[in-house]
Amino acid sequence: MVKESLDERLFSSYDAELHHNCIMECIEMTRASISITEPNAEWLQSQIDSKEFSSRSDVINDLIRKARQKENENSIEELRSALIAGEKSGLSLKTPEEIIQTVMDKHRENDSL
Repeated sequence: MVKESLDERLFSSYDAELHHNCIMECIEMTRASISITEPNAEWLQSQIDSKEFSSRSDVINDLIRKARQKENENSIEELRSALIAGEKSGLSLKTPEEIIQTVMDKHRENDSL
């Protein structure tokens, strides 16, 4: 009889749900109860059935992660556009103090200061 290694024994009885639960215990999670429409519930189930995700929570967390990443990318794109516009506007003849004052005044007008 050939003795199995520990890895072989672990992977021969691999349980995806148990693995998922162990990972979730290591990550601080907040529970939330949500209501979804029937078409969305069917779509969620299709994602689980495709074996790409092991639970509804995995699908929802992946969607949120992607939305947050896109939001971050949009912020970076806005900053990049502002920097390009600043470079194209050329050199200013204002002193640093005048520039600061102009920015402060603009923010006060917009109630963002």
